[in-house]
Amino acid sequence: SQSLKGEGLWELESRHQTFHQQLLSACSSPRMLTLCSRLYVDTERYRIPILQNGSPRLGRDIQKEHADIAEATLGRDKRLATTRLSEHYRRTGSSIEVQMKEQEKKRSRKVA
Repeated sequence: SQSLKGEGLWELESRHQTFHQQLLSACSSPRMLTLCSRLYVDTERYRIPILQNGSPRLGRDIQKEHADIAEATLGRDKRLATTRLSEHYRRTGSSIEVQMKEQEKKRSRKVA
């Protein structure tokens, strides 16, 4: 997979963050918005190295996931948009988990 470096990475990250913030902007729960903001920042530390190193995306088409979420949102289909966003978050979490396990294996091989 392709890696991102320098300004291209940070431009993509800025647009990605704006996209997710806009999706949640209609939420009327300050607590939920705060939680989502924290989770975004917490996952950033794992997503950025994945983008920088060009790590495999585990068969995901992230652009399509985002396009599908946007389509449901712009179509005002709350249930479908929520389902697609939830699936996207779960896939992201699973991808991060796999990457962390791979990194741990690499570290343990170096120590052994």
